[in-house]
Amino acid sequence: SCLSCIMTIVIFSQMNGFLALITGIWLTVHFALCWMFTSKCAHYSYLHGQARSTLVGKIVDSLSNILNVKLFAREQYESRYLRAKLADTVAKDQRLHWYLLKVKTFYCLSITFLIGFMTWLLIYERSHNRVTIGDFALILGVTMEIAYITWFTMSQVNEFHQALGKCKQSLANLIVPQDIQ
Repeated sequence: SCLSCIMTIVIFSQMNGFLALITGIWLTVHFALCWMFTSKCAHYSYLHGQARSTLVGKIVDSLSNILNVKLFAREQYESRYLRAKLADTVAKDQRLHWYLLKVKTFYCLSITFLIGFMTWLLIYERSHNRVTIGDFALILGVTMEIAYITWFTMSQVNEFHQALGKCKQSLANLIVPQDIQ
């Protein structure tokens, strides 16, 4: 995708230097902001993975306790204990997914801005006979392709950071001594 972006800027510079400059600035700012936003996603994924691992441990613990102490009528205590851990996991899961929604909204708005601005600029340039119909179609088509490539790339980076957060949490479980109660 980096090669595609560089080739786009080169092609645009052959047709109109201003379009190449605008596209280059947009790509730089877009990728920098997206990297900043998605790197925070790893932290949220780590917290979510930690809560999920704790929940799985508590489920196993509670179920074995329920089976073992059913004769002593502590089943309700174990159920309340499990519900509290489940609520914590759900809250962290919601925080992660709300953050991902905000990041994807930013992607959408940024790409919409690029397409809208390039369309307006091309219409303006065409009305002043600075670009031909062929240039207009090519630039608009390439802009749409750049929008698709950036959307796909940033969604992959987002998934990478989610997996990175889960891996960090899993490794933390292996490295840190477990608290057995």
